[in-house]
Amino acid sequence: FFACTMARAKIALCVGQNHYESCQQLDFAVNDSVAMAHMWADLGFKVTTANNSSKKNMKLAIKQFHQFLTPNCCAVFFFSGYSIQQDGHNYCVPIDASVNLAADIEDDCVSLYWILKGMTECDGCLAS
Repeated sequence: FFACTMARAKIALCVGQNHYESCQQLDFAVNDSVAMAHMWADLGFKVTTANNSSKKNMKLAIKQFHQFLTPNCCAVFFFSGYSIQQDGHNYCVPIDASVNLAADIEDDCVSLYWILKGMTECDGCLAS
């Protein structure tokens, strides 16, 4: 975090997923996201939240988050909810995902690699 003190811009996206449509709902994921959003805001970050998001809305929030990244910024992505790992790749599960087969994961979930790749493509942006 010390490196972030020198950043021109501090940006955070916090996502919490409680209300899953096709699996057991979670009790505290949104609470965690809200708490983290407040903590990052108190530390001077511009924070966006995307709680209980469908895949479409989650990807839209992430794309908008990526557009805010500038050189010499510090970016944080926080996710609380179900996640899946397959073949060494990690995915965040949106509330409308319907994963019945391994083949559904890539189509119904959001790739953590895609999220982090967008964060690190910005020149000089410290991403975590």
